[in-house]
Amino acid sequence: MKKISVTGIALVFFTAPLLSAEETVLRAPYESGGFAALVIKATSFGSGTDMVTGARVGWIVNHSLILGGGFYTLTSTSPVPEEARKNYHGRELKLTATYWGAEFEYVFLPQRLIHLSVSSFIGTGGIGYIDQYDNDFHITDGVYVIEPALHSTLNISRWFRVSTGISYRFVVDTSLVGLDNTNMSGMSGIITLRFGRF
Repeated sequence: MKKISVTGIALVFFTAPLLSAEETVLRAPYESGGFAALVIKATSFGSGTDMVTGARVGWIVNHSLILGGGFYTLTSTSPVPEEARKNYHGRELKLTATYWGAEFEYVFLPQRLIHLSVSSFIGTGGIGYIDQYDNDFHITDGVYVIEPALHSTLNISRWFRVSTGISYRFVVDTSLVGLDNTNMSGMSGIITLRFGRF
């Protein structure tokens, strides 16, 4: 009886892992791709309508899960708040903003001609003021940025995609004169040109 019990326990011990394979997000074998993209955002920092441009890269797993990162910067001349103008009197101030971080995206039905995806940006950056005529004057405040987004993508070819979408930028830890988390956060309209293997 002892021999039978030992044999039975051994069988259970060694065969159980085979019967209950571990479940993971990435299962081998899986298909892998990647892309690089130019991103243009129409948004607002403070009171004006601004243009943010940037770039992102992504690793695509099974045509649906995208892991990557992005870098964005304010490229238009945004008016600074009146409070800042009064505080730094005599200076021609310009608002600056740059942020970078990780991006995660999930694509629904990527094989369809037009399909949807959701993404989230999590990162850090800097918002500040520069004097347009004095290169030695610059004040920057470190901030954190979270930006969820919804995209609609058109498959142009096997290597090229065009996406339009909307996002909301949450800015945290702003403390410069005339700036706060509320007026630095806001909606964006997004156009993304994606080049790669999808």
